[in-house]
Amino acid sequence: MAIYKFLVLVLLGTIFVVFTNCGSPFSSQSQLVWKSNVYGGADEASYNAFAATVYPITRANCVGCHTTQAPKHASADVREAHDEIMSTMKVNFANIPASRMVKKLRDESHNCWSNCAADADEMQAAIEAWDIAIKSSAPPVVGPPIDTTIKTSQTMTIEQELANVANPLKSNTVSINVGSAMVNAPMVKANDAFGDYLHVPDDGQNLTLANNDATAGVAMMNIKLPAAGNYRIWGYFVAADANSNGFYAGIAPMGTPAAFIGGIRTFDVTASGNPTWRQMPGTIAIPSAGNYTLTLRERKDGTKIYKIFVTSDTMFNGEDVASYLGVTLSFDISTIVNSPNVKFQIDVSDYDMYTYLLANPRIVTPTANIRVKNVRLMVNNIWSPQNSTYTTVDKVASPTDGRLSGFPMIVLKDKGAALDKFFFEFEVLEVYTGTVNMASLTSFQSTVYQISRQNCASCHSAMRPHASPDPLTAHDFVLSNGYVNFNNPAGSKLPTTIRNGHQGISAATGAALATQYENAIIQWRTGRGSSTIP
Repeated sequence: MAIYKFLVLVLLGTIFVVFTNCGSPFSSQSQLVWKSNVYGGADEASYNAFAATVYPITRANCVGCHTTQAPKHASADVREAHDEIMSTMKVNFANIPASRMVKKLRDESHNCWSNCAADADEMQAAIEAWDIAIKSSAPPVVGPPIDTTIKTSQTMTIEQELANVANPLKSNTVSINVGSAMVNAPMVKANDAFGDYLHVPDDGQNLTLANNDATAGVAMMNIKLPAAGNYRIWGYFVAADANSNGFYAGIAPMGTPAAFIGGIRTFDVTASGNPTWRQMPGTIAIPSAGNYTLTLRERKDGTKIYKIFVTSDTMFNGEDVASYLGVTLSFDISTIVNSPNVKFQIDVSDYDMYTYLLANPRIVTPTANIRVKNVRLMVNNIWSPQNSTYTTVDKVASPTDGRLSGFPMIVLKDKGAALDKFFFEFEVLEVYTGTVNMASLTSFQSTVYQISRQNCASCHSAMRPHASPDPLTAHDFVLSNGYVNFNNPAGSKLPTTIRNGHQGISAATGAALATQYENAIIQWRTGRGSSTIP
């Protein structure tokens, strides 16, 4: 059991790196910023607190690597050091001992400067002092504290959500994601137009292997069965021909994967070029609720396995749930945005014994455009920096395009599906009264916005905010205040102001920066698909 869990956690670590570093076009600039009433609201307070607490430790002990090597938390620029820690989520103010800045010392003995345990305690105390200083910067609260967090209602437990009557699956049916399988070669994972699948690539030899053949490809998936009963296995398969239409399957107690209950079974699939649902003959008598391992073994190579269900429901039919992706959590946010019939929705499935899979976050809005930024999943009232895939969201959702992200997110279970509850927080969730051109916003962020953020942020984040940390604010300001002229990029206000010696910039520096702006405006114009201001 321990080795399976270890392998799953290694796999999850890889998945987290991929999922949490992929995102929308806004991912390069969006940062998770703690701005709730709990933390006082002022970015400046966080910079000052960091400079007096954590920063002296990193400058004293980490400059050998982390002035030039990411994360640059020992940079000579205190703001850069602060922003590196915040944007890469190396601190967790909700659970300070779990912060990476602490755990790297305590758990991994990473470049300790004295005793690793003592160094970890020192870092933890510094982060706690940072946290207290930020909170102390808030103005005094008169009367009971007011929660200004923008958030949805909380779900029932995930187990209850998955068993909801609106969902076609019942609690005695387990959906297994083939992507969670641990595979032994020559069994591999792949995908095509029908989705992810498991298979042993066809070697052209047309062999039929015995159920104990040591050369067979194997896939194992750990599952939790809710009760004793007679279980059947349903699958969604492609078998190209009679030489690619079968495998073996069995269920065993987790920890003894070869101790198949009732023996290993033969699973033959009717040849077809398209996926079809098939039930394995017979049932498997599961003696009690608990953790089990489902094993699939190669019998004939070439068989593609897309979906697996294990069920004791005698009425279950795979054809009825061929498109099942989990349950859709739906939150009414009409009162938050003050617009009727607006919902935030996201699909959730029980990915494997240790994780959930979240996908397709979206806004359903009948008439209004809804601005959404920085979506955070809260599991049992806590946000984990690992669950950061949707913190990069920065979009105006419309009645025709409400999708917020095309990326899935793997989420570690906290207390388990029987106890875990979800809700979502937002940095921005409001009706957008302007007119947004998403192609223009995306192109702006990769062109003009980059130059402004690198050169003008110290003044123009709030004052005439063409370098605002919010790309939509910067985009709309530049357009509405005549800072660009798409028909005459060289005559635009951005390059001409720089060229004329703005803020004491030298002639040579101003000329070079002005040229950068001119070229960026031309690129923006091309990317937005229009030569004139809308």
